[in-house]
Amino acid sequence: MSARAIPQLVDVTPSSAKSWMEQMIELGLFFHPDDDPSDIIYAPQWDKLFSDDEAVTLREIISRLFTSLGDQVYEIGCDVLGISGPTEPN
Repeated sequence: MSARAIPQLVDVTPSSAKSWMEQMIELGLFFHPDDDPSDIIYAPQWDKLFSDDEAVTLREIISRLFTSLGDQVYEIGCDVLGISGPTEPN
């Protein structure tokens, strides 16, 4: 896959996380945050989607998201994808 720019995540807030995820979707690069980016392949060639350098960058971004936002990362991702489910009581 040709080189491309992974969107930067400067600060980590729910709003910036949502924006970053939306950018990843627009680029066709969105993936589940529990998956290791180096394990993601794309069809029809079945090549790795991300280069080694991109995978390192993405691991760092995902780590920052979870460190700052915890499980809210999943909620933001679902929101970006338009997936909704039952909410837990406060």
